[in-house]
Amino acid sequence: QEGTYEAPNGRDAYSASMAMTSDGKIGMAYTSSSETDRISIRYTGRFPDAPLGVMTVREESIAVSTAANPTDRLADYVHLTVDPIDESFWHIAEYFEPTRRDVVANFQIQEPAPNDVGILAITSPEDGLLSAEEDVTVTIRNYGNNDITNPEVQFAIDDGEPVIESFTGTIIAGESASFTFEGKADLSVIGTTYAITAQTNLPEDSDTTNDAITKNVENAPQYCLPAALLGCRLDGIKQFVLEDINADDGGIDCNTEPSDSPQGYADRTDQSTDLANTAGKNIYTLQVQQNWDGSVGVSALSIWIDFDNSGSFEASEQLIAGEFFKVFNELDSFTLTIPTDAPLGTYVLRAKSIDTSGAGDINDPCLDSDYGEVQDYTVNIIENLSIEENTLQDADFTIVNTGDDQYDISLRTAQEGFADFSVYNVLGQQIVFNNLDKEAGAYNYALDMSYASPGVYIIKIAVANGSSISKKIVVK
Repeated sequence: QEGTYEAPNGRDAYSASMAMTSDGKIGMAYTSSSETDRISIRYTGRFPDAPLGVMTVREESIAVSTAANPTDRLADYVHLTVDPIDESFWHIAEYFEPTRRDVVANFQIQEPAPNDVGILAITSPEDGLLSAEEDVTVTIRNYGNNDITNPEVQFAIDDGEPVIESFTGTIIAGESASFTFEGKADLSVIGTTYAITAQTNLPEDSDTTNDAITKNVENAPQYCLPAALLGCRLDGIKQFVLEDINADDGGIDCNTEPSDSPQGYADRTDQSTDLANTAGKNIYTLQVQQNWDGSVGVSALSIWIDFDNSGSFEASEQLIAGEFFKVFNELDSFTLTIPTDAPLGTYVLRAKSIDTSGAGDINDPCLDSDYGEVQDYTVNIIENLSIEENTLQDADFTIVNTGDDQYDISLRTAQEGFADFSVYNVLGQQIVFNNLDKEAGAYNYALDMSYASPGVYIIKIAVANGSSISKKIVVK
């Protein structure tokens, strides 16, 4: 017999080991993982009367890692054997709990039920920029002993109204089939994660526990993650300073964030700053440090901003093109100019610094390199707002995000009388206005921005003597 085993939920299955009992039952244990699932140890199997070349026993879990594998080495030792007393199966493998550990498991496989069909995987859509007309494709698995004809299937988005259709044809016992719904999924809101639940609706299903699965899909750009193949302790970006962003302290070591990212790639998109596109206000000094003593005239820096939020960095979006470092072990200065026609909004800035004497291309935002680092940040492109103000010198101005785009705003000041509360968008347009009374020594306001489009907004409070104060918030 031979065949290819497809793990549920789109996971990879590898490093398998098989054994067979005296009466022809086959057990198979293996390692499994995916982009979203940590390394796990699982098993399946088949009975002698099952269709040849397929594993018909529903997959079960042995152990799931609590941490990622920090190296490129895994599964040196895996083995499965049959117990000579009761002919159960014994398996040994490696996983991470949280560091490398051995796991030993003893299991028996269960005979398939007569009628048992379920969703093995939701194969599309995937994370990325999505539309209001997305195909939903699933893999239907016949786990039972009987062939199943024309089973009913459905999907729903975020527990909404289900789309119910029928698979046309027969799924042979132990086999799988792909099915694409005619109904489309509306996944069009950028920045939203949707929960897609698909299931089978077989009235006489012997085991309903494997009918449904849920897959989370995010509508957001998906960026390439280049790696430093040989190292990044001295090379790369050891400190990055741009307006409100000041990352790292110049120390020696690779910046790899999160820890399961490719070596030398750091996702810093939780750090952001405002940059203006107004002529005369759009030129900034960017400071970057790298620490290799042979870097002057050899190590270089490039900067891109994904102005169209496409998930890729086009040549037209490169703002610094392979400029060489002039110093090492200290911050070096580069000029970053925001185009005056740059669209307003929130975007990903990519910084790449590599040793150009090794493999790699400083002007390719996605290509791996021998030595260097790539880091992503968030920038908010705004116009230079002309909201004139005489700053309150004695003010304690606080804005607390309480979640779901709700903000508690408080201004504590010695000034008395009424105060004007305003919210402006990046175009300088006033979108909220209210008068505030001073209560218990402070002006307070509960601001609801759940209706507002994602972006940067200015909160301003002006008191009776003409003085005012303002702060920025970012609605996501």
